[in-house]
Amino acid sequence: MVGRYLDGLADLAWLVVVSFAGAVAAAFGVALTSHVLLDGDFGSTFLTTTGSHWASVLVLAPLGMLPRRTVRRPSTVPIVLHALLLAVVTVFAFGPGTDLSLAFIPLPFLIWAGVAFGSRVVVIEQALMAGAITWLTVGGYGPFASADHPAGSMTSNLITQLYLVCLVVTGLPLALAVRQQLKAVQAVRNEQRRTEAVVESSTMPILVTDAAGIVLSANPAVSRLSGFSAADLVGRGFWERLQRPDQWAAVRAAFADPDHIPQHGETVICTAAGGERMVSFANGVYRSPDDGSLQFVLTMTDITEERASQHLLQHVLRSATTVAIVGTDRAGRITVANAGAEAVLRFDAREATTHSFVDFLDADELELRALQTGARPGFETLVHDVTEAESQTRDWTWVPPDGVPLVASM
Repeated sequence: MVGRYLDGLADLAWLVVVSFAGAVAAAFGVALTSHVLLDGDFGSTFLTTTGSHWASVLVLAPLGMLPRRTVRRPSTVPIVLHALLLAVVTVFAFGPGTDLSLAFIPLPFLIWAGVAFGSRVVVIEQALMAGAITWLTVGGYGPFASADHPAGSMTSNLITQLYLVCLVVTGLPLALAVRQQLKAVQAVRNEQRRTEAVVESSTMPILVTDAAGIVLSANPAVSRLSGFSAADLVGRGFWERLQRPDQWAAVRAAFADPDHIPQHGETVICTAAGGERMVSFANGVYRSPDDGSLQFVLTMTDITEERASQHLLQHVLRSATTVAIVGTDRAGRITVANAGAEAVLRFDAREATTHSFVDFLDADELELRALQTGARPGFETLVHDVTEAESQTRDWTWVPPDGVPLVASM
């Protein structure tokens, strides 16, 4: 139990078990010593010591095992009023001439404290109650001291100690159960806030819809992309604002069967200003572990400018028929060639992308220039002195597939 706090019911269960085991062990030693050295009654000593030791540990130990941080912070006024009511009820139940049935009146007040105020208040109140009940019973008051079982008798002492144990196991478990529930709710709320913060701060547009395609949430990046506010989108079908009317039927049909919803792709979304943006999207499917409901998390990336630049480049490449434009990767493999390259250099652009650029150069000339420059034979011979600051132009012998060489300025 060293270093353990009363954070939950498991901690209280350990306290009950360990304190009972300790009480039995201590009582056995006391009873044995009393019987051997003082000729005392072993049974009565054992029972009395077990009850008093167990009750005292259960009542006082929680005072030193209170959690460091409190989950609830009730106001002072209700706590004071509750403490006064509990004090009045305790004095009434354990005052002169009270009936045994009245001894259970204070218990609902401890339950009230466990629900409303938390374990810290319950632990303090039950310790004060235990002191008051013990003092009144020893003084001959209350239902546990009678003519048949006067104060100080073994029966009176055992009943009193067992009642104190009942105090602990009545209010404190409920307080700890409520504490665990509140901590779980607080953890869920904190996780939800962190998730919302990540989504809200993301520069990537993120939409969350239910299984029918109704928008549940949209982060600010969606508003920046489309011009629609979250209020314009939430509660409506995904397609109503962001898709053209001619696309609505297809989108609704896709949401009718989750298996038909594409996991990724490209599409055009409408903007509040009446324009359109090209986006690439990815769909994530989330199934709630509670009720099994489906939610779709749609992330988008604006590629409008990228596609515009790509189309412009393709247009330039296709329109240039007198200038050969050949693109390569860093290793020298041809990646793109325009119509001018097909006409001037006499090769098929699609077929050329399966070759390296140097495959079309005169091999002897390439080897000679590699020796002159000290570069390794191959693509490095062409680009070894190329910089971003200036362009280098040289004449090379180009050998097209038809075998008739030509001189090209590169």
